[in-house]
Amino acid sequence: MSEEMLSAVNRYIDYNPLKFELRYNQPEFLAIHEPLAAWRLSTEEFWRGIGAVDLLDCDKPFIALRISRKLSPRQVNEAVARIRRRVGDYIFVSGWISPGEKAVRDMLLAEPRGRIVQILPSAMPHDFKVGSLWLEAIRDRRAAIIARGNSEIEFSRAACLEVNATAVRVAGKAVYWLPEGPKLVS
Repeated sequence: MSEEMLSAVNRYIDYNPLKFELRYNQPEFLAIHEPLAAWRLSTEEFWRGIGAVDLLDCDKPFIALRISRKLSPRQVNEAVARIRRRVGDYIFVSGWISPGEKAVRDMLLAEPRGRIVQILPSAMPHDFKVGSLWLEAIRDRRAAIIARGNSEIEFSRAACLEVNATAVRVAGKAVYWLPEGPKLVS
């Protein structure tokens, strides 16, 4: 058995009781909310969400996050460390697509004060299943996953750029992390 397979089995065992608890004793945590209405979302579009969708109406400042794929592993670690220091200050919004964004996502999901919103690049199917990493954060009301529309969109560069643009509209401001460092975009 490979290390990767052993890790997957351990994650399944670790998260299975929490998944059972949420699914059968607190189903509202995993229920899809539709249509989703929040002052941060366009009223001209149909939205679905799962988890702590009330985060979208929170007064805490939001920040959209993009991390370039061109960052070295060392630069990604530096970005994660700097963002970790600001965990309680913002609700972070992204598609969490690039390797650097995924590293920040995983850190935010593990941090007890981390608040996070993921925007899916395509419609959220009615049978959407939340990944194990998200379960504790959803239970603790610090994570939401949202998607707009009713149709599946093939993932592409254009879809990625649209997710990033939507994150900026939802948050109102963004940090774009480039190899030369972070750049604030309003």
